Amino acid sequence: DRVHESFAKIAEKPAVQFAKEGQFLPRVVILQPGQLLQFSNLHPVPTNYRIDPLKNEPTNRLVPPGTMIEWQPKEEEPAFIMTQSNVHPWQQGWLWIRKSPYVTVTQGDGSFKIANLPAGDVLLTGFHEKTGWREIRVRSNGEESRWGKVVDGEELKLEAVWPAEYFRE
Repeated sequence: DRVHESFAKIAEKPAVQFAKEGQFLPRVVILQPGQLLQFSNLHPVPTNYRIDPLKNEPTNRLVPPGTMIEWQPKEEEPAFIMTQSNVHPWQQGWLWIRKSPYVTVTQGDGSFKIANLPAGDVLLTGFHEKTGWREIRVRSNGEESRWGKVVDGEELKLEAVWPAEYFRE
């Protein structure tokens, strides 16, 4: 439970997801229990926003064009939660509600950064909507392992190894 002081105010800033160009963006949103989620409909037609969490209050609301609704989880969720539209079923996204600030979403090229990790060994796991949860092997200085080693005050550079066979199973 060692959390860097730079994360103390994350939950004070609302997380955002919106409907635009036929999709929910960003596709994956990370938020903490108690953090406000704002959903905006930027389409010229109504949509709806549905969340069916395991531990928090569900919501299923019509969102008129140009408006915003808010939802606030009170508890951490044990799994990713899908956000979706019953009006436009191809529109969907994901929420990851975690107490820990040591989570992230990869960039389009697969890169990611998790700042201010406490010193020690780290085991990375990842989620992909097609493969589910997987342990991620990491490569550092040409060596592949399940673990990365964080040294206090140093940046850990790792390459995540996400084998293609995960997608064939």
